[in-house]
Amino acid sequence: MPTHHHMINNILLDSPPNKQSFSLVKQIAGIKTATETEAEQRQRYREQKLHILEANEQRKAQLLDLEIENQDMKYFLRLHDHLT
Repeated sequence: MPTHHHMINNILLDSPPNKQSFSLVKQIAGIKTATETEAEQRQRYREQKLHILEANEQRKAQLLDLEIENQDMKYFLRLHDHLT
């Protein structure tokens, strides 16, 4: 795959002088847009991953609370030696 440098050189060599600047600016703008889009996608991915991790931590805390509540119920509902 040609590098950006080769692509720009090809644009300069293949284009008439009045189109060189426009083609070059268009090429650079395309590269810049692709880079910005990639950065936005990475940022969205990080935000989604963080949201999932936070939701998982919250779910773990809820499960732990339920387990503690379950253990408390087992303790309070069992027959105690001093009551029998």
